[in-house]
Amino acid sequence: VADRHAAAGRTIRYQSPAASTIRAAEVAEMLAQSAANPLGIPEPSPDQLEQLFSAYAPVWVVDTRSDDDRIGTVGLNADGEARVDPQKPGVYRLASHTRFGNRILLQLNYLIWFPARPSTGLLDIYAGRFDGLIWRVTLRMDGQPLAYDSIHACGCYYQIFPGVGLKVAQPRDGSEPILTPAPILAQQPGERVVVKVAAGNHFIDGIATGPAADSEPYGWLDYDTLRSLPMADGGHRNLFDEDGLLPGSERPERFLLWPMGVPSAGAMRQWGTHAVAFLGKRHFDEPRLLEKLLRPLWE
Repeated sequence: VADRHAAAGRTIRYQSPAASTIRAAEVAEMLAQSAANPLGIPEPSPDQLEQLFSAYAPVWVVDTRSDDDRIGTVGLNADGEARVDPQKPGVYRLASHTRFGNRILLQLNYLIWFPARPSTGLLDIYAGRFDGLIWRVTLRMDGQPLAYDSIHACGCYYQIFPGVGLKVAQPRDGSEPILTPAPILAQQPGERVVVKVAAGNHFIDGIATGPAADSEPYGWLDYDTLRSLPMADGGHRNLFDEDGLLPGSERPERFLLWPMGVPSAGAMRQWGTHAVAFLGKRHFDEPRLLEKLLRPLWE
């Protein structure tokens, strides 16, 4: 059993093992070439995706009070039960797409896992095993970020950080307001987006840009490996069940929020099953989600 007090009171920085840089013009050329297909979908090669994921990877700065606040790697123990190993920091990557105007844009998704969201008391309905955070970068065809947005792996706490020249247009249909703390300014060469994560609840509590600094390196993992984790008997098993939920990650809040139409609210979910609002219908993988939410500053 890991010592849950070994890391008390620390702030740990995590950075990708190879933090490459790439100019916007190079990204634009890469996207244009990869979108030269009948559907106009940017589909970079594996090597190009490797470059892009590395170039836009955030630095994670995590307030760490226990091992539950350490970024880890997901695996199955000898009994076939899922666990997060906090001694092996890893970031899971997934490429996706969105529609914006008449273009299809590439999105880079970065997922980190924590062993748990620890309880703050007897009536903490949000605590439980496993916790995760997804950071997404949507790239315009000119190579600049259109926006950054984020959810927890349960789909809760959606927030968006517009790129340069954009603002969030709050919905007027009575649906849930959008949390939009601040835009993210253009980065200078060599700078990284720094995502600051609070201890315990793992909320994003700050965003900054700055040069790379001494950090603990993490390993890259493909998101699809979560659908086929190796078992002790030589077989493989999906981390998620047939409903796209992570068994063992259930939260007491589900008993209060079940009338909202989200099954097992608070449980960790598989990609494609993330509802990001309780009022109205809004999903993280909606094809036109960002198109609905973003407007130029001058409008």
